Amino acid sequence: MQHGSDRRWPGVVIGMSACARPARQRFVISSVGRVRDVMRLAYLFAMELAANDAVEVVISPVKSRRTLEQNRLMWSMLGDIAKQVPWSVDGVLQYIDAEDWKDIFTAALRQEMRVAQGINGGVVLLGRRTRRMTIAEMSGLIELMNSFCAERGIRLPERRFIEHWSEAA
Repeated sequence: MQHGSDRRWPGVVIGMSACARPARQRFVISSVGRVRDVMRLAYLFAMELAANDAVEVVISPVKSRRTLEQNRLMWSMLGDIAKQVPWSVDGVLQYIDAEDWKDIFTAALRQEMRVAQGINGGVVLLGRRTRRMTIAEMSGLIELMNSFCAERGIRLPERRFIEHWSEAA
């Protein structure tokens, strides 16, 4: 078998070649109609592992990651905020780019930050990656950005106030 999808079961992630099979494998069932095929692959993989050792099988729901629509909305909003709001950086009030605003909002969403030592001294604040956020987390981030804009009178086109993601979360 090759790494990636199998031709017989498109969209099913399977292991590497038999000689380089990993000791751990993740099988994702994308629809009810796929349960039997995916479970068959998981069963075969478990049989291989069970020949040498005990096997643990864990079945859990997959949290949906943020949508591309949410991502586009976030970057559009960040661009508008970057153009309209000066922010204090190193004690100087200045306009910062959308990337910096994303770090500010994601830190505010988590209400915590991670700090690393800089290579030449000082500190580096580590931001949160939005690509790893669930739909619900991304909805919270967009809600936070909307509140920030409303409190400060920042103009955003109406199309940006979308609320249906909380239903999908």
